[in-house]
Amino acid sequence: MPQWVNLIIVPIITGALAGAVINGIIEFCRAKKRRTKILSALKAQLASLPRINLHNTTATNPTASPHHVLPMPYPTESFEIAIFSDGGIDVKKETAQATIDYLLKANELNILIKTLHDFHLQYSTIVRPPDNLAPTKQFLYDQANNEMSKVIKSLTKSIEDEKKWWQFWK
Repeated sequence: MPQWVNLIIVPIITGALAGAVINGIIEFCRAKKRRTKILSALKAQLASLPRINLHNTTATNPTASPHHVLPMPYPTESFEIAIFSDGGIDVKKETAQATIDYLLKANELNILIKTLHDFHLQYSTIVRPPDNLAPTKQFLYDQANNEMSKVIKSLTKSIEDEKKWWQFWK
């Protein structure tokens, strides 16, 4: 091998490989930091879900709910953006499925909650509005009391597992 190859080509190839390796490490660290921030934000959002669910259970309880208390919509946008957008995080299949399950249930219940809100606005001048939406309230109560609690627990576990997996790479 000629001397000029050792003096010119070998350092260029070595430098390019070292640069590629360093760049890969830097990109991994940036991605890890971004994912950790997103997962922390989701975990904070998850902390409010049991309270929202309790409020909705109370607001729709057919035997004890006061007529002036309305259910609150479940948050969905932050989960959609974090998990499914281009700038979101890459997640395990279980986390994506738990998020899909939550979003389906939350969107289903949010539509009914919006119906109750609209109905309440229509009859806000009446002291006690007609109870035409008793089946809707009953369904919301049953779903918030049973199904949504399970979905929230599953999503919380998946997000916590995801966060633990990324913390492993400190």
